[in-house]
Amino acid sequence: MLRKVIVFLLFFLTVNCIAGIANALPLKGDELFGYMASEVDSKNYSDVVYYIRGAADTLQDVEIDIPRNVTNTQVVQTLFGYMRENPQARELPAATVIRNALKKAYPLKK
Repeated sequence: MLRKVIVFLLFFLTVNCIAGIANALPLKGDELFGYMASEVDSKNYSDVVYYIRGAADTLQDVEIDIPRNVTNTQVVQTLFGYMRENPQARELPAATVIRNALKKAYPLKK
C-alpha cells in the first residue's frame, strides 16, 4: 500500500513538472506526440519520458504488466509507435493514450 501511495505521489509531482511544458493540464495526445518527436537530448523529451514512466508505474500491476527488463526508452518507443499507427489517438488526452497503448503492448497477466 505504501508503495502505491509513493508511486501516486511521484506521478502527481511528475504531472506538475510537465505542466510547465504543456502550459495547461490535461496534456493532449498531439502535444505528447510532438514532445516525443523532439530531440532526444532536449528538456521536453526528458520531461515526457518521466511523465510516461510515471503513468506506466501507476498502471503497473493494476492494468498492465511491463517486464522489469523493459527500459524507459522501449516504453516511449512503444507509445510513439502506437501513436504513429493510430493518429486518431492523438486527439485523446495524453493519459488515455498512454493507458491504451501500454495496455495493448503489456497486458496484465491474470
